[in-house]
This record gives sequence, structure tokens and C-alpha cells, in this order.
Amino acid sequence: MESEAKAIKETPPTASQAATFGISEDILEWAQRHDCLLGFLLLIDTGQLHSDPDLVGTFLRELAYPAAIRILDQWAPKLHGLLEPVVQVAHATIADPSILKLTSPLSLEESPSTQLRGRLGTLYLVAMSGQHNPYMKDEAVYDWYRQLRIWLLFQAILRTIRGSNRDKNVREVATRLRLAGEIKKPKSKEMVISLKGPASTFSEMNQTLIRHADQRLVQTDSSREKEFLRAVRALALGEQPPKRADRDDPQNNLLYHSFVSEGLPTNVPAPPVSEWLPETSVEAFPDTHWHQDTDT
Repeated sequence: MESEAKAIKETPPTASQAATFGISEDILEWAQRHDCLLGFLLLIDTGQLHSDPDLVGTFLRELAYPAAIRILDQWAPKLHGLLEPVVQVAHATIADPSILKLTSPLSLEESPSTQLRGRLGTLYLVAMSGQHNPYMKDEAVYDWYRQLRIWLLFQAILRTIRGSNRDKNVREVATRLRLAGEIKKPKSKEMVISLKGPASTFSEMNQTLIRHADQRLVQTDSSREKEFLRAVRALALGEQPPKRADRDDPQNNLLYHSFVSEGLPTNVPAPPVSEWLPETSVEAFPDTHWHQDTDT
């Protein structure tokens, strides 16, 4: 895994290459100046923003919050450097927030469902990240809501690195988290709060979510909540959609994979569950190494 991460780091894209995908020269110059163009492209891929690359500013704003930076710095080192490009672009945004003016983050004054009407089926991740966090009066809920969104973005990025940025479980959880940010959706908020627990590392976060999802699956009679919980559990366990060359789809060209070295596999192996879950829990999932989902 370390060799793959090294290969990624040593083969950054050039501005001339990336410019062919409609990214403005000002944005490319900013990314190159801060040596974070690869992370920038990875976020565009993850959010399926190839037709709307300026919306990547929504992710940058989310990742540049001090609380988000703390989570990135705590979690990323345990994932073999695969998320280093994203950590770099987040720190660069804090150091030089002019990128938020060069891009077009979703407005916090209007709901993402209104701003992205007709496109939520594809832009579900950026819609989630663009949803205002309304829980300032409850610090514990406020922090958990942000942490859960960062967790999902991590999960989506890891899947993009492995060659697929289309996952029905990511879509389900992102949609529910967006709705949980809308005060008029109390049921969605309750679903999110039910998963809350201690999690200082990525491993502990996955462990917490699996445990609480299992508990709620037994307790709830809501088919909608069960769908959400199963999606959370599948992501926390590392389940992945079937391997397919999304980057070969003319409607979804993965920029990130266009610029990594030829020696890097299209689907980089995921860190085993033993590095995501505490040692005491690994034996419960002996064969869980990115199971293949049969639903295409």
C-alpha cells in the first residue's frame, strides 16, 4: 500500500493536462502553486463534478473547517497515505482561502435541494457537504453531524481511488445526511443521532457505526431507516460495488486515474478490516475485505 501511495505522490498531473477537463486557469494555477492538484482532481471525481468542477469549492469549504482538519489529520495517516492528496488540498485551502472565491461553493443561505434541483441523483455528495449544519445549539450533535459527513466523504474518496465513484450506499447515506440537516426532516435527524458514539480514529468510527447500526436494525420497524442503516453498515465494513472501469465511461472520466502512474493498479487494494477495526473485533469479520455488491 505504501508503494501505491508513493506512486500517486510522484506522478502529479500537469495544468495543461487538467485544463482539458474544463477547469479554469486560475484554479489550476492555485492548485499547482500549493502542490495539491491531484487532491483537487480526486475531489472532482468523487463528487462526479466533471460538468460542474467549480462546485468543488463546496468540498473545500467543508474540509477547511478546523474540526474537519483535526479529523483529517487523525484519520488519514492510518490509511497508507492514500488520502494525503486530500489532506494537502484541505490545508492549502486554510492557508490560502482565495480558492473559495475562484470556485463556486453552494450557498449556505439556500438549501442544496433547491440549488441542485434535478441533479441530486448525481450530485448527492456535494449536496450533503453544502447543507448547512443547523445544530449549533447542541454542540455534541453539531460535532457528530460534521464527523459523520467527513467519514462518508472519506469512504467515497477511498472508493474513487479504487476505480468507482458510483456507490448506491454512498448515495443513500449522503442523501439521508443532507435531509438530517434540514430542520423540517426530524426523522432523518433521529436516524443520524442514533448512530452517535465515541470515535477518535477511522477504525473506531467504523466500529461505532457497525455496532449502533446493528442495534437499531433490531429495534426499528421503519423500512426507510433500515435501508439507511444497512448502507451505513456496508460502508463501515468496507463493502464495495462491483469492479468496473468507470474511468472508461465517456460520461464519467476519472481525472485522478488519468494522472497516476501506469504501474499503479486501477483498483488499489483497500486497507484490510484489521486496520479499520480494533483488534478485538477483527475476528468477527474474517472475510470482510471489500465484499463485492451484486447490485449494479
